[in-house]
Amino acid sequence: MSFKSPMLATLIKKRFSDPKWVFEKKLNTSFPEIVAAFATPPTWREVSSSLSA
Repeated sequence: MSFKSPMLATLIKKRFSDPKWVFEKKLNTSFPEIVAAFATPPTWREVSSSLSA
């Protein structure tokens, strides 16, 4: 299998819309509290307590 370069974004004038496509919401604009929660990695105490629950 050979390496394939990733597709680059292309600027367009008309917004793409198709009912057959499902678009995901961006977490960083829709849910700032989720972004804030992932900004700091959990401590070992938080990880270990979640494993024993």
